[in-house]
Amino acid sequence: MKKLITLIILYSFLWILWTFLILCPSTKAQWEDAEIQQLTDDDLPNKIVGQGMYVDDQGLYIDDNDKLYLFYSEGVRDTITGFVYDHRLFYITKEKEEEWSQPEEIETPVYIIGQNRKSALGMDTKTGIIHIFYWPYPLYNTLYYTNSNVPNWEFVKIDSLDPEQGQKYCFLVMAFDTLGNVHLIWDQEFDSTSCNWYNVMYANNSTGEWVKQQVSPPIWLGGGGSGPSYLTVQKNGAVHIVYNQDPYCGLDCEAFYVRNDSLNSTDWITDTVPKPSRPLWGYGACGMRVGVNDRVHLITVGCIEEDCAWPGRTRTFYYYKQAEDSIWQGPEQIPDTAFGARIGIDQLFIDKDGIPYASYFFSSNEVYFTDRKQGSWQVPYMLVGWQHEAPESLMVTSFSFVLDSQGKGHGAFSASDMSQGFWDDGSSEIYYLSSSSSGVNTEDDHKIFHFNLFQNYPNPFNSSTIITYEVEKAKNVTLKIYDILGREVRELVNRSQKRGHYEVNWDGKNNQGKEVSSGIYFYQLNAGNYKETRKLVLIK
Repeated sequence: MKKLITLIILYSFLWILWTFLILCPSTKAQWEDAEIQQLTDDDLPNKIVGQGMYVDDQGLYIDDNDKLYLFYSEGVRDTITGFVYDHRLFYITKEKEEEWSQPEEIETPVYIIGQNRKSALGMDTKTGIIHIFYWPYPLYNTLYYTNSNVPNWEFVKIDSLDPEQGQKYCFLVMAFDTLGNVHLIWDQEFDSTSCNWYNVMYANNSTGEWVKQQVSPPIWLGGGGSGPSYLTVQKNGAVHIVYNQDPYCGLDCEAFYVRNDSLNSTDWITDTVPKPSRPLWGYGACGMRVGVNDRVHLITVGCIEEDCAWPGRTRTFYYYKQAEDSIWQGPEQIPDTAFGARIGIDQLFIDKDGIPYASYFFSSNEVYFTDRKQGSWQVPYMLVGWQHEAPESLMVTSFSFVLDSQGKGHGAFSASDMSQGFWDDGSSEIYYLSSSSSGVNTEDDHKIFHFNLFQNYPNPFNSSTIITYEVEKAKNVTLKIYDILGREVRELVNRSQKRGHYEVNWDGKNNQGKEVSSGIYFYQLNAGNYKETRKLVLIK
């Protein structure tokens, strides 16, 4: 009798869970019927400009009225030599349910982007002020600042270094608090006794002047370059920073976490970034963000193989979240995150319900996307990328993502169209990706999704279940079962299929023909640039 009651309770729980999974929209649902709209069209390099140099390319912003702002640069070509020597800054806007505006140039006194200059640009959506930081080539030893309220975008010097001591700036990142203050960190590299070192520096403009603080001890570079470092700020101006050890630290890698208690506090608390118990090569932080509930979210990355800095090695992401007592909760492993040359999460975003979303690059040209909407991280799927044939022939170089008040996703990215040959004329364009079809009606738009994956039936199931899907364009199709840790359990389909409706039976066995245990599993359909994952429940 006790066994029967236990079974009924378990079944009832799984039934509630199943009902939740059916009613709760998946990550993929918000991108159904999504389209890509090309926003620029010339023979010049166009690239999104973000508030972090080399990290967190957030060049797309959204305000409280769901108005979009997109910042990008356009190359300036010499009319005689044809050489692109610098870049102009532009921004465009999009009101809710409206078309994108015409580009408006940000006419600064000097070109601040290009081969000879390094810069970061960010917009505070609460104040509407655009902020720019940059340092000039070739010494990288002076840091300048301006904003859209400064007459004629006049630049002011906020810091300088001594190039004779090998000092230079690297990895500039900015963030904003709810009071309109600008927070800034940068890595300051220097030489000491013939070794390369760096410090993490911090400054804000809350007092009207930029007063810098050193927030890390000297860190040995170990033959590599510094950073990246990451910055996020809570509502009261409390600052959170993570920075990494040198990239050649092997199994002894540590990442470091620094925070203060309030705006302008000089009482910095330093600790190591949390770390999984398993041994990992090249472990470090790769993304951090404060959510609407003022909690800090963190993504880290490590390698299960040595020399994982090389393409083709397996890297794994881990997710942590801070509780109210500042204790890290986690780790949660993000499944299926083996990828190529890029290092880590390119953007971490927290929605109004405190749910994290993350995007990252595969092999430097394909954007993958995942979220934690269903209580655990979903298997990432490719959102946009290079598929070697038109119209899926875009080699993506940067990606930025926001959510509007309705929870719909908006993305923008820089990409080169490879269908005409490798790199073609060296140009790249700006593209916009939206889950809404309104305002996207050009003939050149690229449809992303050509397939549909449906919920299995029955679910929960005991001995076997049927998975159905539709193919609307001939492609090689794979359908696989994964366990809750993201490990492959069974490959059901791996072949080229024509357009049509398909049904596949899973008998609850793995690739070795053995029955698997009761629990929650995932089934994933892959076809070209389409990837969708759903959950199923096995009860025995």
